[in-house]
Amino acid sequence: TQGLLRSKRQARSQIASFLGLTTDSEDKADANNGNGPKLLLPPRVALEHTDVEIRLEAIDRLVAEQQDDGDDAMDVDEEEETIPQILMRRVLSDEDIQVATKASKILCDIMDKKLKPKNTTMSSALAKDGLFALYRWTEWSRADPKSKATILSQLLHFVALSATKINHKDHLELVVPLVEAIGAFLLHSDADVAQAATKGIFQMSGAKKGSKVTDKGARHALLAQDSQVLHGFSRPNQDIAKMGQVLRRRLLPSLLKAYAEALSARSKKSEIDEKSKSSMSYCLWVLTEHGSNLSSEERGLLLDVLNGTAAFVASNPQQLSSTFESVLEVDETIFAEVASPFVLNVCKMIKDKNGANVASLSVLLELALRPTTSNKSIERLVALAKQTVPSESASCYLALIPALALMVNSETDVRKEALGLISVLEKELAESKEQEWSDLALICKHITENDSSAIMGSPSLLSQSLRLAASNSSRVQHVLLHAIICCMSCCSSNESSDSKSIPTHGWLDFKDAIGGHFASTTVLVGMQEAGEDVFPLLGRWSIVGQPLLQFVLQHDVSSNTSPTLLALLEHVTLMLKGQKVMKTSERNNLNPTVIIMSGPGGSGGRKRSYSFGKSTASDFLSPFPKGMVDMIVSILSTDNVPRQVRNALSEHILSSTSWGSNIFSKLEKKESERIISTLLHAMTQDLADVAEAAFFALPIACKEIGHLLDKKSTSDPSLASLTYIADYIGTNAQRLSTDSNVGDLLSTTFDKFLDLTIKASEVDEGTEFARTSILDALKAILDAVPPERGENRDSAFNR
Repeated sequence: TQGLLRSKRQARSQIASFLGLTTDSEDKADANNGNGPKLLLPPRVALEHTDVEIRLEAIDRLVAEQQDDGDDAMDVDEEEETIPQILMRRVLSDEDIQVATKASKILCDIMDKKLKPKNTTMSSALAKDGLFALYRWTEWSRADPKSKATILSQLLHFVALSATKINHKDHLELVVPLVEAIGAFLLHSDADVAQAATKGIFQMSGAKKGSKVTDKGARHALLAQDSQVLHGFSRPNQDIAKMGQVLRRRLLPSLLKAYAEALSARSKKSEIDEKSKSSMSYCLWVLTEHGSNLSSEERGLLLDVLNGTAAFVASNPQQLSSTFESVLEVDETIFAEVASPFVLNVCKMIKDKNGANVASLSVLLELALRPTTSNKSIERLVALAKQTVPSESASCYLALIPALALMVNSETDVRKEALGLISVLEKELAESKEQEWSDLALICKHITENDSSAIMGSPSLLSQSLRLAASNSSRVQHVLLHAIICCMSCCSSNESSDSKSIPTHGWLDFKDAIGGHFASTTVLVGMQEAGEDVFPLLGRWSIVGQPLLQFVLQHDVSSNTSPTLLALLEHVTLMLKGQKVMKTSERNNLNPTVIIMSGPGGSGGRKRSYSFGKSTASDFLSPFPKGMVDMIVSILSTDNVPRQVRNALSEHILSSTSWGSNIFSKLEKKESERIISTLLHAMTQDLADVAEAAFFALPIACKEIGHLLDKKSTSDPSLASLTYIADYIGTNAQRLSTDSNVGDLLSTTFDKFLDLTIKASEVDEGTEFARTSILDALKAILDAVPPERGENRDSAFNR
């Protein structure tokens, strides 16, 4: 090099000729011009020259060097780049598209003929560089369309060849973007580029030579890749994240079209389900990542794919909340054009367990009432329900219970949307040929006429509306209670519910009807607050409470029970208290109570308003229904009842002083003893903590206790039961000492002590503990007997 630089022209030509840096043609041309032979730089050096022609010529000479060196050119030299590396660097860095195009073409030829699959390290490196090159020239804006299409076609061919040379399992993080990159050009506007991508997908899929290459076939092959490759969109690669986002975005219409075609093809159900899962995952990702910037054509493709999955989604209604979570949160445009039609399409395809069609209203409002549903999603679901009412007027009564429950939502916008739904329901119900349904329109009318109170969230508006309607028609209670049964069991037929049982053929399993449980509880509470005269406790119990608790006794719902179902079960369990909520004026004609309310005024300040309501009081059922006693006994003796139901029964009913004095003490002897015996049995099992408090709180009379101890009238109680009875006597000694039958109780108790002492064959630890407990009970009650009742004391002491 120094010699060439320092020598004169003639000497320089001789040195260049000696080194083989001139050509014969050039010698002649230069000789004719009198300038001597033309000097050529080494090809690796010439590739860095600023002159485009020199770089193009250098590539040709580099190819000749490749041919001379043979396979050695592919070897990795620690001190020198291989020829493929040199060419790839030119594709990645050259500013002239002609040079990059020529280098990429040579690379494809080398890959086709020289690069071996066993050379994995080199192959994966080249594949990764090819990916960067494809991204670079995709974004290149300083080239005419034809030249750009040429280099893109060549790079697609190179990337596909690279992918066939590497092990997919070992380099999955690279295979994913390679598949995405080629698929991104399947719908390219240039036919040559699209054809190159089509061939590339076929190459990557391992198609046999001679296979017919078609656009549709390429999209099918794209989906036929490993499932991990299909889901590559959800796993961004740290090294290529930037270009990955661009290529994935370009891939979107190709993949959507591929999914749409796959879902429309005839396949086995298992294959369709698998395709639906994959396409649904992709669509949800698209909505989340690109929903706001999709073109009109892409939105149409997205809707086609989503509709293709609708049957699969409808067949798994328990997953609707998670599926619709992203769909309902998109921006307004995508919701109107894609999400809304898809949601309605799914709802129309849902069937109940008998295979019957389900009203869309039932599905939409069930989802809207779930506590995990966002306010934005609730508003949209309610708006869709309002839109659906006219076309499903025959089932509009199904929307009433959910709509009433939505009026107690804490968000003003949700209440406004619910008010609009109630307004539409009012019109449909009023025009219904069913007289019972037209009576329900009075509920809606009262709410819409008091729209300001409804929007403000008046806590008494629901009960007032229910009371007004029920006061005008005796049919309202019956129809509403049956609508509640439909709501809590997700049934969508008026014939599907009766007063004897809870339907089990709804479109959701009973335990999964979370929204329906919430709505049912809300309206049942409103009925209770409306008053006993319009919604009698016995009516609510016989149509809803008893069938629901009977259903729980027959079906195990104790595991993974939702909070809304537990709240519903607790509400109907509390009906067993037999307590009637009555307006005060019903009992003693007291004057109405003035209720002062304040809220925001029109000028921005606070405004006070006055309303005249009725204060409430309570009374108890008399006689107490035998069916309620049966239910109390069943709850205490059945294993699969949720613990919260037993707790409600024990804490709020059996342990209640008012229930003990107003209900238990007035029960027939046979019924009260059933409850006591059941509690004693429960305490000796695994329910001691639940039953114990209830047992010791009951006002059991001396005669009933004596009956429990007398083995002649009942089966001989166990030692554990004897101990509990003795503890009860000691705990309630003061009350029992005033009972007229206290003497008989003392005598019976002492007899039981004698049985344990004299007749026992041997005294073990349990027997001794029971005897001690009985002695303690005797002492406690003797100490409590007042002096004026000396005959009882003397008799007992003599014994």
